[in-house]
Amino acid sequence: MHTGDPSHQRDCECPATGDVDFALSLYDPCHPNIASEPLIRGSMTAIAPLGSWAKNLDNTALPVADLPKNLIALDLDDHLVSRVMDACEEQGLSFTSYTVVQTYLLARTLVELGAGAAVIDPFTAATSDHSKVQCRPLSPNVPVDLYLLTVKSTPLSRSARAFVECIKEAGAEFIARTS
Repeated sequence: MHTGDPSHQRDCECPATGDVDFALSLYDPCHPNIASEPLIRGSMTAIAPLGSWAKNLDNTALPVADLPKNLIALDLDDHLVSRVMDACEEQGLSFTSYTVVQTYLLARTLVELGAGAAVIDPFTAATSDHSKVQCRPLSPNVPVDLYLLTVKSTPLSRSARAFVECIKEAGAEFIARTS
Protein backbone atom coordinates (compact mmCIF):
# COMPACT_ATOMS: atom_id res chain seq x y z
CA MET A 1 0.00 0.00 0.00
CA HIS A 2 1.39 3.37 -1.00
CA THR A 3 0.68 6.28 1.33
CA GLY A 4 0.48 8.95 -1.24
CA ASP A 5 3.34 11.08 -2.48
CA PRO A 6 1.74 12.55 -5.63
CA SER A 7 5.07 12.48 -7.47
CA HIS A 8 5.30 8.73 -6.94
CA GLN A 9 3.49 6.84 -9.70
CA ARG A 10 3.97 3.26 -8.43
CA ASP A 11 0.25 2.88 -7.64
CA CYS A 12 -0.70 3.80 -11.19
CA GLU A 13 2.00 1.81 -12.92
CA CYS A 14 1.04 -1.58 -11.50
CA PRO A 15 -2.63 -1.65 -12.57
CA ALA A 16 -1.91 0.25 -15.79
CA THR A 17 0.69 -2.28 -16.97
CA GLY A 18 -1.56 -5.24 -16.19
CA ASP A 19 0.89 -6.60 -13.61
CA VAL A 20 -1.87 -6.61 -10.99
CA ASP A 21 -5.66 -6.49 -11.05
CA PHE A 22 -5.85 -3.74 -8.46
CA ALA A 23 -3.89 -1.71 -5.96
CA LEU A 24 -4.76 -0.08 -2.65
CA SER A 25 -3.66 3.44 -1.85
CA LEU A 26 -4.17 6.26 0.63
CA TYR A 27 -3.91 8.64 -2.30
CA ASP A 28 -6.18 9.16 -5.29
CA PRO A 29 -3.69 9.51 -8.17
CA CYS A 30 -6.21 11.21 -10.50
CA HIS A 31 -4.66 9.28 -13.39
CA PRO A 32 -6.57 9.27 -16.71
CA ASN A 33 -6.37 5.48 -17.12
CA ILE A 34 -6.94 4.54 -13.49
CA ALA A 35 -10.31 4.29 -11.77
CA SER A 36 -10.18 5.09 -8.07
CA GLU A 37 -12.91 4.01 -5.70
CA PRO A 38 -12.92 5.03 -2.04
CA LEU A 39 -13.43 1.88 0.04
CA ILE A 40 -13.10 2.93 3.66
CA ARG A 41 -12.78 6.25 5.46
CA GLY A 42 -10.99 6.80 8.72
CA SER A 43 -9.22 9.65 10.50
CA MET A 44 -5.57 10.40 11.10
CA THR A 45 -4.81 8.91 14.48
CA ALA A 46 -2.45 9.71 17.33
CA ILE A 47 -0.77 6.59 18.67
CA ALA A 48 1.21 6.52 21.91
CA PRO A 49 2.67 3.92 24.29
CA LEU A 50 0.18 2.31 26.66
CA GLY A 51 -0.36 4.51 29.71
CA SER A 52 0.13 7.80 27.86
CA TRP A 53 -3.53 8.69 28.40
CA ALA A 54 -6.14 7.55 30.90
CA LYS A 55 -7.73 4.29 29.74
CA ASN A 56 -11.16 5.94 29.41
CA LEU A 57 -9.71 8.27 26.76
CA ASP A 58 -8.82 5.39 24.38
CA ASN A 59 -10.39 5.93 20.96
CA THR A 60 -11.76 9.36 21.90
CA ALA A 61 -10.88 12.44 19.87
CA LEU A 62 -7.55 14.05 20.74
CA PRO A 63 -7.35 17.81 20.16
CA VAL A 64 -4.20 18.62 18.17
CA ALA A 65 -3.26 21.06 20.95
CA ASP A 66 -2.89 18.05 23.28
CA LEU A 67 -0.49 16.14 21.03
CA PRO A 68 2.90 15.43 22.60
CA LYS A 69 5.33 18.14 21.43
CA ASN A 70 8.10 15.69 20.46
CA LEU A 71 6.41 13.39 17.95
CA ILE A 72 7.99 10.72 15.81
CA ALA A 73 7.63 12.53 12.50
CA LEU A 74 6.97 11.32 8.99
CA ASP A 75 8.21 12.73 5.72
CA LEU A 76 6.64 16.17 5.22
CA ASP A 77 6.16 15.39 1.51
CA ASP A 78 3.39 12.95 2.46
CA HIS A 79 0.02 14.56 1.66
CA LEU A 80 -1.59 13.25 4.87
CA VAL A 81 1.21 14.61 7.04
CA SER A 82 0.79 17.95 5.29
CA ARG A 83 -2.92 17.97 6.15
CA VAL A 84 -2.15 17.24 9.81
CA MET A 85 0.47 20.01 9.86
CA ASP A 86 -2.07 22.41 8.30
CA ALA A 87 -4.56 21.58 11.08
CA CYS A 88 -1.86 22.27 13.68
CA GLU A 89 -0.72 25.51 12.07
CA GLU A 90 -4.33 26.78 11.98
CA GLN A 91 -4.22 26.59 15.77
CA GLY A 92 -0.76 28.15 16.05
CA LEU A 93 0.93 24.87 17.00
CA SER A 94 4.34 23.59 15.99
CA PHE A 95 6.25 20.47 16.90
CA THR A 96 9.85 19.41 17.28
CA SER A 97 10.83 15.97 16.08
CA TYR A 98 14.11 14.29 16.75
CA THR A 99 13.08 11.11 14.98
CA VAL A 100 11.89 11.16 11.38
CA VAL A 101 10.79 8.01 9.55
CA GLN A 102 9.62 7.26 6.02
CA THR A 103 6.61 5.02 6.68
CA TYR A 104 3.61 4.85 8.98
CA LEU A 105 4.50 1.24 9.74
CA LEU A 106 7.92 2.20 11.06
CA ALA A 107 6.40 5.00 13.16
CA ARG A 108 3.89 2.52 14.60
CA THR A 109 6.66 0.00 15.38
CA LEU A 110 8.69 2.64 17.22
CA VAL A 111 5.62 3.62 19.26
CA GLU A 112 4.98 -0.06 20.08
CA LEU A 113 8.58 -0.22 21.34
CA GLY A 114 7.97 2.81 23.58
CA ALA A 115 10.08 5.30 21.61
CA GLY A 116 7.45 8.04 21.58
CA ALA A 117 4.14 9.04 20.01
CA ALA A 118 3.19 9.58 16.37
CA VAL A 119 0.31 10.58 14.13
CA ILE A 120 -0.36 7.87 11.57
CA ASP A 121 -3.03 6.74 9.15
CA PRO A 122 -6.03 4.97 10.71
CA PHE A 123 -5.41 1.68 8.91
CA THR A 124 -1.90 1.29 10.30
CA ALA A 125 -3.15 2.42 13.73
CA ALA A 126 -5.99 -0.11 13.67
CA THR A 127 -3.57 -2.99 13.17
CA SER A 128 -1.24 -1.97 16.00
CA ASP A 129 -0.61 -4.12 19.07
CA HIS A 130 -3.21 -2.64 21.44
CA SER A 131 -1.56 -4.33 24.41
CA LYS A 132 1.33 -1.86 23.82
CA VAL A 133 -0.32 1.30 22.46
CA GLN A 134 -3.30 3.60 22.74
CA CYS A 135 -5.00 5.20 19.73
CA ARG A 136 -6.98 8.42 19.48
CA PRO A 137 -8.35 10.04 16.31
CA LEU A 138 -7.34 13.67 15.85
CA SER A 139 -9.60 16.64 16.36
CA PRO A 140 -10.13 18.48 14.12
CA ASN A 141 -10.79 15.43 12.02
CA VAL A 142 -8.28 14.78 9.22
CA PRO A 143 -10.10 12.25 7.03
CA VAL A 144 -8.27 9.48 5.19
CA ASP A 145 -9.69 7.30 2.44
CA LEU A 146 -8.41 3.91 1.37
CA TYR A 147 -8.74 3.81 -2.42
CA LEU A 148 -9.12 0.84 -4.73
CA LEU A 149 -7.21 1.51 -7.96
CA THR A 150 -8.05 -0.39 -11.13
CA VAL A 151 -7.61 0.08 -14.87
CA LYS A 152 -10.64 2.01 -16.16
CA SER A 153 -11.12 -0.24 -19.18
CA THR A 154 -10.87 -3.55 -17.27
CA PRO A 155 -13.52 -4.53 -14.72
CA LEU A 156 -12.47 -6.68 -11.78
CA SER A 157 -13.22 -10.39 -11.96
CA ARG A 158 -15.87 -11.70 -9.57
CA SER A 159 -13.22 -13.29 -7.36
CA ALA A 160 -11.17 -10.08 -7.24
CA ARG A 161 -14.32 -8.05 -6.43
CA ALA A 162 -15.20 -10.55 -3.67
CA PHE A 163 -11.67 -10.18 -2.26
CA VAL A 164 -11.99 -6.39 -2.34
CA GLU A 165 -15.30 -6.66 -0.46
CA CYS A 166 -13.54 -8.76 2.21
CA ILE A 167 -10.86 -6.07 2.50
CA LYS A 168 -13.56 -3.41 2.79
CA GLU A 169 -15.45 -5.27 5.53
CA ALA A 170 -12.32 -6.13 7.53
CA GLY A 171 -10.99 -2.60 7.20
CA ALA A 172 -14.26 -1.05 8.34
CA GLU A 173 -14.30 -3.42 11.34
CA PHE A 174 -10.73 -2.45 12.31
CA ILE A 175 -11.46 1.27 11.94
CA ALA A 176 -14.59 0.95 14.09
CA ARG A 177 -12.42 -0.41 16.94
CA THR A 178 -10.15 2.62 16.99
CA SER A 179 -12.53 5.52 16.40
